[in-house]
Amino acid sequence: MTSREEFDDARSFLEKRLQLANEMPEFWDLCHRVRSVFDTSQPWSFLNEIIQNSVDAGARNIRMDVGSNAVDIQHDGSEPLNAYAVQGLCGFALSTKGLDSVGFMGIGFKSFTGFFERVTISDDGISALLQAPFNNKQVDLKALYSPTWVSKPLVRKSGMTTAFRFQGPKGNTIE
Repeated sequence: MTSREEFDDARSFLEKRLQLANEMPEFWDLCHRVRSVFDTSQPWSFLNEIIQNSVDAGARNIRMDVGSNAVDIQHDGSEPLNAYAVQGLCGFALSTKGLDSVGFMGIGFKSFTGFFERVTISDDGISALLQAPFNNKQVDLKALYSPTWVSKPLVRKSGMTTAFRFQGPKGNTIE
């Protein structure tokens, strides 16, 4: 199976989960409440989550570049992106981690929504854009379930296997 086919399978799965979630409005209320547990007043909490995820992916080196409108984070982890990783990054309660580990609930990465509107994620096989725009005084968590295939992967520094570009900063995130 090609990376594009894996991505399409992940997106199809996420679309089905979105349909189910839309049948239960209380699901979205719960997601917003769970998301609110993350301290969005301090970007360090978000950065801690991204670093922990990099370590969980087997990274020994992590690189961060901060620009005026974006934060690029790269690592040399050994776990490639695949359909399950895309599902876990996009959907609530869809973690790829085991029940006996921190992160098994599949909510931590979504803390980026408190700091940025979108993130592009790339490795050798998959490159995807996740968006969570701010609508009506609330983050549109449903939009996370519709990742977009990115045909041109992010450029990575030598030795780095996975790259994240967080864009659309909110408030003083970059500062």
